[in-house]
Amino acid sequence: RRNLCAMYRRSWLLTLLVSAHALGRREIWIDPTVEGSLEDAVNKLAATAPRGAATIHLLPGRHRIRQPLYLGPSHSGTRFLGHGKVVISGAIEVGAPGNGGKNVTAWSVVGPANCSGCSEIWRAAIPTGLDSRQFYVNGNRANRTWVAFPAGGVKDPMGSTISAPLPNAVDWTHNVTAIELVYRGAQSAGSQWQESRCPVASIQSGENLKATQTCAADYCEATACPICGANQTNPITSTCRTGPPSGQGLVNKTGHYPNPGGGSVVCPEATPVCFGYVLDHSWGTCTPRSTPTHTTVTVAQPCVYNGNIKVGGAQALHIPAYVENVFELLGSDMGHPGEFFLDSRAGYVYYVPRAGETVKNTVGHVPATEFLVKSTNAANLNFSNITFEHATWLRPSSPWGFVDVQAGWTLACEVGDPCSAGSGEGPNEAFETPAALSFIAATSVFFFNCTFQHLGSNGIGFFSRTQIG
Repeated sequence: RRNLCAMYRRSWLLTLLVSAHALGRREIWIDPTVEGSLEDAVNKLAATAPRGAATIHLLPGRHRIRQPLYLGPSHSGTRFLGHGKVVISGAIEVGAPGNGGKNVTAWSVVGPANCSGCSEIWRAAIPTGLDSRQFYVNGNRANRTWVAFPAGGVKDPMGSTISAPLPNAVDWTHNVTAIELVYRGAQSAGSQWQESRCPVASIQSGENLKATQTCAADYCEATACPICGANQTNPITSTCRTGPPSGQGLVNKTGHYPNPGGGSVVCPEATPVCFGYVLDHSWGTCTPRSTPTHTTVTVAQPCVYNGNIKVGGAQALHIPAYVENVFELLGSDMGHPGEFFLDSRAGYVYYVPRAGETVKNTVGHVPATEFLVKSTNAANLNFSNITFEHATWLRPSSPWGFVDVQAGWTLACEVGDPCSAGSGEGPNEAFETPAALSFIAATSVFFFNCTFQHLGSNGIGFFSRTQIG
């Protein structure tokens, strides 16, 4: 019966289109329960009708589109008119069936959640290969999993590898290249408004790259491994422990070494930073300091390269502020309610519900397209009473990441390219954040009483050679 109804509606739509064209006017009415009908109407309008006035009437409901609405010169003069509450959405719906919820997959509980305020971990099937950076639940944006980057991280001069006390990170094996490092601009440089992000290339267990990390309170800086002679009385170039190692009492709280030859060796004050060695309890010997397990994170290129050619060294990538989009954090003791992970390869979206959300009352939307409207060389377009929502933007997930310049621009240079953040002239230098509704060489485009929400990029973008009416 559903197939017969769908066939009837499509036949009715085509008949209305043809008859209206025969009468010299085009009035098209779109039913949101017939998936694909809006795209079909736009495509038929381009293929069968000359340029002229046309109105596409959108009946109340959620009009889910599978691809952007492509508008060209033959669509000039078209009016998209919403009747009642009309939504144009580029999302796939999961969970409890909502408005227009065909092809909805139900939630299933896959395990308990251990984070504070959490209860369960849910999962719903999505098309394999579908990727998205956003997920919306009951109209609210869900968060990707995240954890603060620990203090004591150090990087090589370019920031290609970072060492940090992240002992559990070696277990983040589910999808390493989906993990992202989030960088915040330095407040001291006046760039705290910036936020860049780079994908991770690999994670390996290892010691810290430099012997200069914050250490426990009972360790101090040692610029060299001091070897003390029996009669040495001169100050040594290191500071000392504040407590005796192994009960031997080598260092007292005044910072002096007892000297077997008499007197003491003064230990100057210093910043409590470890060099990698401490004095052993045996006088005059030196052993490697026992450090917590460190993890070496390799950052993806060319994101690192772009991060190092930003205008002003203080704005370049330094130590990340957060680690984001880690599958193993979902529902862990470091997780949070309202977090999700999208597993594109396996075809699942995972979610830790917030308080009050149940498998029966929770609807999720996964944006499945980067654009809702793409228009080139069209004129006199009119959009009225429509909510545009649910689009994503995937470029930050690529090896280029998102190296923030300003005003939504990101650097996009290949490794070794002689480009800079300041010029922005070449095609491989800077990249402007796109828009869910994109207009190129457009003339007289009007929006009345429209809403733009839940979008992964800009809302509306008017690009080259566009004249706005």
